[in-house]
Amino acid sequence: MISFELTGEPQAGYRLAFGIDVKARKALEAELFGKRVLFTDRDNWSIAEVVAAYRSQSGSRRTSDR
Repeated sequence: MISFELTGEPQAGYRLAFGIDVKARKALEAELFGKRVLFTDRDNWSIAEVVAAYRSQSGSRRTSDR
């Protein structure tokens, strides 16, 4: 995720350049980040009903999470 390049010669001095590999970061975010864990006391609801209720809440950020 972090890219780097070391340049230079011992007499002139080394130079280190570094940065974030944006493509690798986005791939990692898509795989690991942005997950939700929902807790509920609605034992009699199906999973689909719980998810639908969560998504219907006003102010849900589901479209801006990624």
